[in-house]
Amino acid sequence: PASIDSGSSQTDWNSNCEFFEFTRGRFIVDEAENLRKREIRFDLNRLASVAADSVGAARCIAIKKYPGGMFNKAFLMSMGYFFTYLTNQF
Repeated sequence: PASIDSGSSQTDWNSNCEFFEFTRGRFIVDEAENLRKREIRFDLNRLASVAADSVGAARCIAIKKYPGGMFNKAFLMSMGYFFTYLTNQF
């Protein structure tokens, strides 16, 4: 699974393509088309900012992609010391 640990306050979470790609398995038929259908782009920087704001943290310091379903994404977001949250993007 993809993950990034940030040492800076201005991490561009959107720059890691693996966060948006289907990485759970392979397809026997039309693999390229099936992978394309399951690549979901969204503003992960904004999601990290909203998640940090929701718990009163200054910023999200690490994001790890969890194996999800066929079309949804699950992320473990660390805000520092004791704050770690699992978020879903459908």
